[in-house]
Formats: sequence, C-alpha cells, structure tokens
Amino acid sequence: MSILIVDDSKSLRLLLKAFLKKAGYTDLLIAESADQAFQILGIPDPSGPPPEVKLILMDLNMPGMNGIETCRRIKSVGAYKDVPILMVTSEADKSKLQQAFDAGAEDHVNKPMDRDDFLAKISKYMKDES
Repeated sequence: MSILIVDDSKSLRLLLKAFLKKAGYTDLLIAESADQAFQILGIPDPSGPPPEVKLILMDLNMPGMNGIETCRRIKSVGAYKDVPILMVTSEADKSKLQQAFDAGAEDHVNKPMDRDDFLAKISKYMKDES
C-alpha cells in the first residue's frame, strides 16, 4: 500500500521521500498540490480503481487549496474516509492545527522534523507495510 506525500515544497518532498525510502517504504505517490493529489486519488472522477493508499502526509499551508480543505475533501470520499492524514507543518497557530483535526486529520508532524521521531510516527500508521 502507498504513502501519498502532498507538499508544494520540492525540497520537503525529496526529504520525506528519502526518509521513507531509507526506512523501507518504497511505494510512494507524490503530489505538489491539492489538484495533483485529487488526480492521483481519482477525486472526483476515477479513471480506474482508486490506489490503495495507507497514509497521506500533507502540508498544512499550500498555495491554492490549503491542507485543511484538501483533507476535508479527501475525507468526504468513501474510499479514503478511514485513511489517516498527517499534517506536516511549521505552523505555530494552534487554531489552524485544530481546524485540520476538525477536517479529519489524524495527527501532525512538525517541521523541521527529526528523522527518528518522524519515522516512529509513520510506523504507527504503517504497521506491517515496510
């Protein structure tokens, strides 16, 4: 099963990808915007069966549709309502993080991130998948 990374920052996408691959998670899907994530997930018009996504890592603050609205839209789709979404953020405003949780996010990862803490959190959601 895949991990979907959604972040507008190329350097963060590469960092997350490197951390995950080194830990043995090789089935990765990458999107640099909400629109690309929706295309990958087949929202709203699937061109085939939806990908088997086990976890979504999403930037809270992205241009266009932010992570909160993106999370809300993904969670409204039956195939993804139970897929955990972890917000990846340096956001200091606790109310924004609460809005993300209200939209369906399960957890968050702070930027800058410690690799070991990040992977410990990922393994919690990816049991038996590495």
